[in-house]
Amino acid sequence: CTVFDIGSEDGVPFIAMERLHGEALDACLDRQRVLSPSATVDTLLPVLSAVAAVHDAGIVHRDLKPANIFLATPRPGAVVPKLLDFGIVKVLDRDANVARTETRTFLGTPHYTSPEQAMDASAIDVRSDQWSLGVILYECLTGSRPWREGPVLQVLFEITAADIAPPSTRRPTIPPAPAAVVMRALTRDPSQRFRSAREMASALADIASSDSVPVLEYAPVPAARPARP
Repeated sequence: CTVFDIGSEDGVPFIAMERLHGEALDACLDRQRVLSPSATVDTLLPVLSAVAAVHDAGIVHRDLKPANIFLATPRPGAVVPKLLDFGIVKVLDRDANVARTETRTFLGTPHYTSPEQAMDASAIDVRSDQWSLGVILYECLTGSRPWREGPVLQVLFEITAADIAPPSTRRPTIPPAPAAVVMRALTRDPSQRFRSAREMASALADIASSDSVPVLEYAPVPAARPARP
């Protein structure tokens, strides 16, 4: 989401950002239930590009979910996915690869939480976001999340210990390529996931629609202007 200005007015900090028209991905899924494989990839590739840029900056989002992906419609017929809500990010120290701040409070949304985040939110790295993206892909492709609906503790147990049904068992028409990406992102051992969000995007790019051009590189964000006196 584009930020135009930051500052402080009469001691109150503010952020001025673009006004978006459209709907969040969760509202789209509530209405359509599932997306086609190509529509899923077209929607998630720009999100993966944004997540890759965030990770390059040493930031873990920690709350990736359909409600935080906004399908902006800047003009008729155009849909531009936007990544929102950086309220509970974890900022990594690039030199030591540890968090600058720690928390002992559960953060995030249970259904999209990685196993490592469920067990110790202060110990995660950028690979945790990849798990959340895998759950989002699964939901877009099948119309349901990998876990049964139920109390939070039940959901967290399934995330950390239960078998994960491949997407094709929920929707047999899903092509093997996106199903394989989902299952790799949902590997409980973070070292067995993709090496980066950019690599995950590359694994999906071949099944994007012909008019979808994934942007896997990004321009450095200009330094924010100093706060107003």
